[in-house]
Amino acid sequence: MKIKYSRWGLANRIKDTIILNKHLKKYPWLHERLLKHELKHDDGIMFNIKHDYKDLFSTGLKEWISKIGFMVKYPGSLIQLSPVWYYEGRTYFDLSLVMMYVILWVVLSWIF
Repeated sequence: MKIKYSRWGLANRIKDTIILNKHLKKYPWLHERLLKHELKHDDGIMFNIKHDYKDLFSTGLKEWISKIGFMVKYPGSLIQLSPVWYYEGRTYFDLSLVMMYVILWVVLSWIF
């Protein structure tokens, strides 16, 4: 597994590469937490979706506040909220985010 650093996003795994925001080095606790999450991903689509949603709802308030604070301080990390990534000449889709946005759209459409 290779680890690369970028000024965009928080953390992603694309094939055998984990891409972490370079500014996470200043926040060891958050860096370690995000790295552990990305290391658990594999090549299975359904496992990855389940893993992301399980982790999304099982993290504590400390992690949510840390991520939000980080994103405010480093706006380039907000690209993490995009379901489309462009990396080394290829476009990748984050199916977990696509599904989350579709669910959110359906719920908001139903409410309003």
